[in-house]
Parts: sequence; structure tokens; C-alpha cells
Amino acid sequence: MKILHTSDWHLGQIFYGYDRREEQEAFLRALAGVVGRERPDVMIVSGDVFHNSTPSAQAKKMYVDGMVRIHEACPEMTMVVTAGNHDSPSRLEAEDGLWRHVNVRVIGSFARREDRTADFSGHVVDVVRDGHVIGHVAAAPYASPRSFPEVTAVVEADGDEKTNLTGNENSYRTEDEGQTEDHTEDRMALWFRGLSDYVKGLDDGLPTVLSAHLAVAGSDAEGHDDLVGGMDYVGAELLGDAYSYVALGHIHKPQTFAGGRMRYSGSPIAVNFDESYIHSVTVVELDAGAKTLVRTVQMPDPVPLVTLPGKEPGELEAALDALARFPEDRPAYVRLNVLVRGLLPADSEMKAAELVRGKMCRYCCMKAVRAEDSVRRDGRSDFTVQEMREMDPLDVARIYFHDKNGSEMPQDMEDLLREAVRRARNVNIEQE
Repeated sequence: MKILHTSDWHLGQIFYGYDRREEQEAFLRALAGVVGRERPDVMIVSGDVFHNSTPSAQAKKMYVDGMVRIHEACPEMTMVVTAGNHDSPSRLEAEDGLWRHVNVRVIGSFARREDRTADFSGHVVDVVRDGHVIGHVAAAPYASPRSFPEVTAVVEADGDEKTNLTGNENSYRTEDEGQTEDHTEDRMALWFRGLSDYVKGLDDGLPTVLSAHLAVAGSDAEGHDDLVGGMDYVGAELLGDAYSYVALGHIHKPQTFAGGRMRYSGSPIAVNFDESYIHSVTVVELDAGAKTLVRTVQMPDPVPLVTLPGKEPGELEAALDALARFPEDRPAYVRLNVLVRGLLPADSEMKAAELVRGKMCRYCCMKAVRAEDSVRRDGRSDFTVQEMREMDPLDVARIYFHDKNGSEMPQDMEDLLREAVRRARNVNIEQE
């Protein structure tokens, strides 16, 4: 079974006020080209189709047009799309009935039985070639741990009910005189174990691929601006051992781990300036009894994200000089990386904007990097707007606490704030 694995498209992103449609449409055209050449049996999109939960009509049209073009490149290919933390589950799967007519399955939210417990059959998609099932995709949408459905039993493919998931008949909840106590922290683990047990119950000798959108412990989150502090990391073992390959989304840096069985395909184009690595999609070939083959196909980068004078910050004049020398005919989004001693001159941003006038590049922002003996080590609490945008909320809280109390924030308060940040980041998803 040949798989094309991709994730984290972030369609509709507005980047420092600039519409990224040009690069995103170039990616979708390139992806259709890869599909036409590779002829995969299944394409898996492991979450974050859109950049936000209320995509514009323009972004939705780009998605529809792109998916139709991909389908036309290989009509017999199955496509499985799951919701990520940036997606609205209900909006993403609203047209699922229509998408099924072109061999696309959308898993935006959890399938449930009439009693609201988990229905794992709704998460397993057959991959068909020449009229025969050749494998399966088990699709898990993104959710916060407490939003996973209740698991009290697994109804296997043959109709049998398996209730003893953890050695305890009431493995998810305990009941005492009609009172139910939810064990929220167990929901996620039990749901993934239940899905793994369901897949094992298929017992047809065919490969199954898990698609999930989450952060696995030990993964490299280089470049992310939304994973620090409030992110829930899970152990790889939580996902189960029923799968030939685990197609992950959420982390934007491509990487393979767990002996090659798990992989983040990474984002196909950079979503922020710190994602300074090659972006690609992944082709996976599963063959019974043979080693799994994994290779990447690099995606086009028509408007790259460029940091001047480089990864290491330079003095303001050096950064402005690099911007002045930047080629006039080179499209790019540009950030200046500036070493600051004291305060930036008030007209710094104006000078930078003036230097790109008439050029094809787009000036975005100035990253102020302060000397070691400056901000955060001397109790300063005055920050530029750009610094505030780049700081984790917990860092802001720690600095504020130290400024007001003259001491470090207690660990229990820090833990409480970390949980508050995590919940705030999940609230839009849960409201859907």
C-alpha cells in the first residue's frame, strides 16, 4: 500500500497582514502533481487544513479547488482528512456527504454510539484498489484530553463487545449509588487503546495506518510559536501498537521516530520565520514482510520567509544594510533580526518599511534580541509589541510576578497558569 502523507496546510493564513494565497495555491498544484506521478492508494491529511476555525470563503474555495484537482490527478485514490487544532470540526466535515462521492472521507469529530460512548467503526476507513480492500486508515481528530468520548466497551468488527480494556470492567468510570466519577485524565489514553483494540479485532492481515494530530513526547518542535507552555505532549506508547505506520500532524518540522514507524510529515510551507528547514510531503510504501520505505518530496517555495542579516542577530545598522542590499526582484517575506542594547530608535520600523519600497519583498517585522545582561535578567518589564507577541504567556506572567513580588512564582501557581493557558488555547475547538 502506497501512502501520501501530508499535514498542517494552514490554508487562509494572513501573515503580518499579507495574504499567502500565492504560495498555498502553488503548494496545492504541486501536491496534485505528486499524486499524478506517484499514484498512491491513499492520501492522508493529518490535521490543520485551515489556519483558523472560521476560514474565509476564499480559503474554502482554494481548499475545494485543490482537493478536486488532486482527485482528478488520481480518481481511484482514497483521501482521508482529519481535523487539527486550528480547524473547526463541524465546519470541516459539513460537506462530508458530498466529499464521499469523490472518495474523500473527512473525520472532524468523534463518532459516538447512541449512548454517547465511542464508536470506533466511524474512525476506520477502508483503502480500496481495483475493488478490493488493501488496508485501512484509523483517523483520530484533534481534541483536548477531556474532550475524548467515554470508553466503556469496544464493539469489534465481528459485533462482539470487548469490555475489559484495562483489566477493570469499569475502566473509564466508577459508579457508586448512581453517582458517576469521570476520570478525565484517562479519556485520551483509553480512547486510543480502544481504537487500537478495534483495529486488532479486524484481524484481516491488512496494514492499518493511524492518522493523528498531536504532539508526541520527544519530538522536535523547532520553529513553533504555539507549542511552548500550554501544549499537551503524549507518549508514543499511548497511540497503541496496532499500526504499520503512524501519520502525524501538528509538529511542523518533518521527522521520523519510534524506529521509523511514526512520522511527522511537517508543514508543506513555512508558517513562521523560525521554521527554517526544508518543507515537504511524505511518500510511504508498506509491503508485508518488507521494510517500510519512507521518502520525501520537497514542496515549492515561491515566496520564502527570510531573516536578515541571518539566524544570529546583528546591530540595527547591519540589519538595515542587509535589507537595503536585498535583491529588488526577489519575492520574500522579510524579518529583521536585531541585537538591541537599550531601546530601538522610534523610527526603526519606518526606515525598514521605506527600504523595501519598490522591491518585490514584503517587510514584516523586527525581532529585537536583547543583550544577555538586559531584558528578563535585570527585572525590566517594558517590552516592545513584537517582543510581547513572541513571548509565551507563562513568561509574561513570571516576569510580572517577579516585578511585583521580588521573588520567583511558586510552582503550584505556575502549574495552574499552565493549565489555564492550555484550556484557553482549546476553547475555540471545544465551542465548535
